[in-house]
Amino acid sequence: MEKFSCTGKGIIHSKNNFSIVVVVAAAAVTTEVVVVVAVVVVVVVVVVVVAPIVRVVVVVVVVVVVVVAVTAAAVRVVVVVHVVVVVHVVHVVVAAAAVVVRCCTTIRPLFPSKEK
Repeated sequence: MEKFSCTGKGIIHSKNNFSIVVVVAAAAVTTEVVVVVAVVVVVVVVVVVVAPIVRVVVVVVVVVVVVVAVTAAAVRVVVVVHVVVVVHVVHVVVAAAAVVVRCCTTIRPLFPSKEK
């Protein structure tokens, strides 16, 4: 759990969470790109070696696979980034509220009670 201070340093520090998740999302997309490239290489080898009728079928299948993979990767990144931004904003707002509550409860009240 991160610590937040009245100066706001903790809130600034919490931005590290966003960059970490973006790096994770980028790594996931890189993995998908590597898989797509591998599929394309296999297809090229098949197209060069096998009969023309099979080539057409293989090319159509590969185009569909590549389009689906790229679309899935793009959607995943958009969703991950949006979720991270929302979570980050909520995190910062909650942390700021906690700082305000902490600061207000530690400062002597404006109208102290008259109890003895």
